[in-house]
Amino acid sequence: MDNNTWTALCEYDREASRKQRERIRKRRFRHNINAVLCRIPSDQRELLVNYWHTTKAVHPFDGTTHCAPMFILDTNFTLKGFTDRASAMTSDGVVFVFERRLVLTAPDEVVQAVIAHELAHAIFFIKYISMGLELPDRHLPTPDLHSTFAEYPVESRHEEDLVNEMIAQWGYNDRLLELCEIALEDSPKDVTRYYRTSRRILESRSRIPNCPRRERWPRLLANQSKVPEGHA
Repeated sequence: MDNNTWTALCEYDREASRKQRERIRKRRFRHNINAVLCRIPSDQRELLVNYWHTTKAVHPFDGTTHCAPMFILDTNFTLKGFTDRASAMTSDGVVFVFERRLVLTAPDEVVQAVIAHELAHAIFFIKYISMGLELPDRHLPTPDLHSTFAEYPVESRHEEDLVNEMIAQWGYNDRLLELCEIALEDSPKDVTRYYRTSRRILESRSRIPNCPRRERWPRLLANQSKVPEGHA
């Protein structure tokens, strides 16, 4: 076998492996969507499903119409008014856009929390916003939640508070996303290991439940730019 043939064969193998990994990751993402839907209380899940059955989804990027719901993965996804990459977005309760790199590489507990967050937004849209009704009052103390959503516009914080309350009732911790975002930045080649090690350290310090947004994090843990090898 000459060098050109060997090079072409190796390239074909690398591309086939990449596509296989992509298929596996997308299958895992679909599994996470189903896992969240199964965990949502039956009355709220029925509200979503009934709305999706009677509503068409309009693709936010090309304007084409599809059956609802529509889950889209986008690279370097950002929201208007924000400078950082966004993790996800919900449009009219039927279109859900997610940052590809996050949902295909993050641990399942993080991905499911992100999906749950957007589905909760959809529930509030269907039940209140689409009907022209005011959102209900929050139940948790305002300072506890607002420190978490400092970068959101003031008019959006109330809904974010309610969403955070709802997914907590479903058993999800939305704030784990912040830790995973740090892992994506600080250790892009080994996100899961960095995330899990950091999570254990923070849990031992009782930091996870009340951690602030990442611009006010002690940057893992103060003086560490890398997770020590011995903590794997």
